[in-house]
Amino acid sequence: MSRQQRGKTKEEKLFEKHLKILAAELKKPGNEVCADCGCKGPRWASTNLGIYICIRCSGIHRSLGTHISKVKSTNLDKWLPEQVEFMLGMGNLKANAAWEARLDPRRKPREGDGYGVEQFIKSKYQDRQWLDPAVLAGRGKYESAPVRSEVAAYEQPQREQRDQYSSAGTYTASSPNDIFAGAEKRRRPSRDRVGGGRREREGRGVWS
Repeated sequence: MSRQQRGKTKEEKLFEKHLKILAAELKKPGNEVCADCGCKGPRWASTNLGIYICIRCSGIHRSLGTHISKVKSTNLDKWLPEQVEFMLGMGNLKANAAWEARLDPRRKPREGDGYGVEQFIKSKYQDRQWLDPAVLAGRGKYESAPVRSEVAAYEQPQREQRDQYSSAGTYTASSPNDIFAGAEKRRRPSRDRVGGGRREREGRGVWS
C-alpha cells in the first residue's frame, strides 16, 4: 500500500471505491446510454429509480422533485453503500423493462428532441403512463459481499442519526427501493417514552 493510500481516511477510500464500481457499471449494456433519451456517455443517475441519465435529462429529473427522482453525479457526488448496491441490482435495462413496459418504442423520443424528452420523462415517471410494477418484482437486489459489508459498517451510525432526527420530528425517510411511493412518508416520533420514572413527550425534550 502506498504512503498516499495509507494517509487517506476511510471516507475517502469508500468514495474512490464507489467511483470505480459506478464507472464499471456505466460500461455495461444499456447503461452506456441515457435511460430516457439514448444519449451516449451518461454521468448522472437517479438513485431511487436505479437508472443512469445524461446531464440534460438529470435536470428534468430534478424538476420532478426528490419524491419522484433523486439525482446524483456518478463521478462527483458521495454515495451511500446501499445506493450503490441498489444501482448494481437495477440499471437501465431492468428499470426500462418496467417503466416502458406498455410503451410503443416508436413513441420514445431521441437525443436532441428537447421538448419531447421533457414531456416523455414526465409521462414516464410522474404520470407512470407505461409502468408495469410487476416487472420489477424482486429486482433492485444485488448479492455483493463487499458492498453488503460496507452497508453493515455504516448502517448502525446512520440509523442512530435518523433516530435522532426522528425524535425531533424533523426527518422524512425514504428507501431506494421505494420506487412506487407517491410521496415520502414522515416518520413520527413515539407519543411518549418512559425511562427511569420520567416521561419525554412528543420528542420535545420536556420532562414531567
